[in-house]
Amino acid sequence: MYFSNHKKFRRILFVVVAILGPHYVNNAQAQAQAQAQAQKENEIQIFSPQLTTYLNASVQKSPEVKLAKKDYEASLEDVKTVRWQRYPSLSIDSFASADKDKSSELRFAIEQPLLSFGKLDNRVKQSLLEAKLASYGLEKEVQDISTETIKLYFDSHRQKQRIQILQNSVKRHKAYVDTIKRRYEQGVSSKVDLDLSELRLAQIQQQLTDSELRFRISNTKLLELSGFSEVSIGKDISDKLFENKLELNAINLNSNNNDVKLKMASAELELSKLESKYAGLEAYPNLVMQYSNDQLYGERFGFQLRAQSGSGLSLLSKYKSATLKNDVKEYNIQKIERDIENENMVKYQTYIHYVIRNSRTSDINDFSFSITESYIRQFVAGKKSWLEVMNSERDLVSSQLDAVENFSSAAEIFSIFELSLSGYASQFLRELHE
Repeated sequence: MYFSNHKKFRRILFVVVAILGPHYVNNAQAQAQAQAQAQKENEIQIFSPQLTTYLNASVQKSPEVKLAKKDYEASLEDVKTVRWQRYPSLSIDSFASADKDKSSELRFAIEQPLLSFGKLDNRVKQSLLEAKLASYGLEKEVQDISTETIKLYFDSHRQKQRIQILQNSVKRHKAYVDTIKRRYEQGVSSKVDLDLSELRLAQIQQQLTDSELRFRISNTKLLELSGFSEVSIGKDISDKLFENKLELNAINLNSNNNDVKLKMASAELELSKLESKYAGLEAYPNLVMQYSNDQLYGERFGFQLRAQSGSGLSLLSKYKSATLKNDVKEYNIQKIERDIENENMVKYQTYIHYVIRNSRTSDINDFSFSITESYIRQFVAGKKSWLEVMNSERDLVSSQLDAVENFSSAAEIFSIFELSLSGYASQFLRELHE
């Protein structure tokens, strides 16, 4: 009876799965796709795809990162070296006499550490902390290279936009010069107006030359960091970058938990405490088990107690020095925490300043452009001087350049903050461990 009911239940279950299964599978696939899309949108808001490409390439190519990575790998081997000190060691001595008898002697010994009063355990902990410091050194190199890449990326964007604005201004100024030259030849405008137009044209051309030089410098450095053959900047930069709101408290909290300089300082304090502990343990002896064989004593097996006091009270002085260094490390942590908070505060206030200015630049640019056009019409009608027209053009260019500076600077600071908040450098270390 039970068997029959069980078979019916299995048939019913099979029918239910056949009917509803595809529905749930489709729903699961849709949810997975939605989550992937949301994650992708999130990533774009944090770092643009283009900037992420440059970051990854710069980190992978960086010789500083490769050097720090090898240093970290070497520190892991040092940990293994210290741990091997728990195992037996073999020593072989050979002696050949230069006398007439030409005698020779061979001695070998095997030693097994038994008791070190915590010194060996302490050395293992020290080596582990040194490996941790090396990993933080690698993280710092990744952070530094990424920060430099972000600065170069947005400086290239800044100079590229400046070049476009100044090129358009040069075209307008050349048109102004041609207009005033014709009016001067017709006796309508003065030589002063012509000289003013040519002077302003030369000034704009000088600004354009400076921006082109800075653009080439930033591009060259970015190419060297990323290893790319050419640089493409600014296609995916927009005001959407500022939709993620930054909060100073969250930034400071993240810095207290994840700032690599603070993590390095904390690890150095832990290492200093272990070194002071080891300095105190050096006064204790080591107990080893030994087997030796030589021509003088033959085979011997026994235990050996070794102790080394050092010169005078040097061990005591060494212990006091190591203890005082602990205080130095603690004060250093307090200093780093204060410096980080001050740096975050300055950068955050600067970011807010640029964001506020950026929100107003569109209206200011439209207003400046309208004024310039109005002044040109009023100049033709004899209501404005040529100097006023030139000044309005200069104000227009200045407001456009300010808009570029506001946006690029705000985007740069935002991206540097997000570099820390997203844990980009820490993620690099996790991938390395995997």
